[in-house]
Amino acid sequence: MTGPAAAYAVLLTLLTIPAAAYAHEPDQHAAHTPRAAPDPASRDGSGAFPADIGGPFRLQDANGRSIDSRQDFKGQLVMLFFGYARCPGICPVALDAMEHALDLLPAEQAGKVRPVMITIDPGHDTSELLRTEFAREHPRIMRLTGSDAQIKTAIDAYRIKKALVHITAEGEPVYAHGSWIYLLDGEGNLSGILPPNASGEDIASALGRRL
Repeated sequence: MTGPAAAYAVLLTLLTIPAAAYAHEPDQHAAHTPRAAPDPASRDGSGAFPADIGGPFRLQDANGRSIDSRQDFKGQLVMLFFGYARCPGICPVALDAMEHALDLLPAEQAGKVRPVMITIDPGHDTSELLRTEFAREHPRIMRLTGSDAQIKTAIDAYRIKKALVHITAEGEPVYAHGSWIYLLDGEGNLSGILPPNASGEDIASALGRRL
């Protein structure tokens, strides 16, 4: 199997891994995270996937500013991740790797990349929390939140599944959720997808091929 059909098969395999594989218990995520897979970009040279995944979204950043992906990200290569601020498992791994990838790129190329996290937990991840607590851990990641309806639009567009695993003794929710890193081209179209445990080197290589 070659060409778009092969890319589509890889993509479907990635997106159908059960959400339970990402239960965000600190002592579980390493055992349940799949090994890094090759970057399944389309093989036909178009850079686009033969699948209806992705789409525009309108959310708010950590300063409460409205962000329209069609306008604010135009012409930029976007690294898009779905997670939540107080995630104890795979989220910090993926976000650290995204930031490390920027460090590995030449400054001119890194300046063309926009790393973004959309929260899956808008009830807890307010703009204030994302501006303070989350920013201390991941200062280079643009943090987006919004209303329940706005977040649902975004996670549905990227086929993100989430499930509440449990509530901690401190009252914090712990989620299992789809944790792939999506690469979007300058027009907002999906051009690549990487597993959440991809190394910074893997991510930088995938970005470099698109810059």
